[in-house]
Amino acid sequence: TFDLLNVANYPNPVKSRTIESINEGRTRFTYVLTDDADNVKIKVYTVSGRLVKTFNNLPASVGYHEYPRTTTGWDCRDERGFYLANGVYFYILEASKGGKTISKTQKMAILK
Repeated sequence: TFDLLNVANYPNPVKSRTIESINEGRTRFTYVLTDDADNVKIKVYTVSGRLVKTFNNLPASVGYHEYPRTTTGWDCRDERGFYLANGVYFYILEASKGGKTISKTQKMAILK
């Protein structure tokens, strides 16, 4: 069956002090797909419901995925390039295949 498992971001909360200094104030999103998807995306919202960032065309094959799959994680900047303020945010990871869409909502905190 088509499903989305183990949706998380790390570190959570996002902190300014990390083991690798290159990743200070950054985070990664992780998820497992039980089957290939046609499309995977993440939308990040403020607690008041304002959309601040969208990631499209994420890895959509079956198995475990990390995004971004680079040395450094997402720098917690919004669509306009500004850093997100300290606080709580929600993100929705959405995977679609054929006519079926699955979404999982998670909470993320930023404490810099």
